[in-house]
Amino acid sequence: MSATEYEGWRQYNVQCARCHGQDALPNPVAANLLVSLAPKGPAADKATFTKVVMEGRPGRGMPAFKETVTPEQVDAIYAYLKGRAEKRIPAGRPQEPAKG
Repeated sequence: MSATEYEGWRQYNVQCARCHGQDALPNPVAANLLVSLAPKGPAADKATFTKVVMEGRPGRGMPAFKETVTPEQVDAIYAYLKGRAEKRIPAGRPQEPAKG
């Protein structure tokens, strides 16, 4: 796991997990992000994902996070979720990447 993906895991747990579930596992409350970010999913590309996170989807209950997260945090969350969707990152607490 890269340092960016690890930071994405951290930010996901702070910003996203309360609705989208721990480890981005499917739940009845919010969109299944593992499907949304799969290669042919509706938010597979970073631009679409970023727009949804920053602007929200009010008609679907997704709040806007433009006042809450930075673009760098969104990039990190995207990297983590892409790794989960592509099955490169397993569920659970990852090991922190080595520094240096």
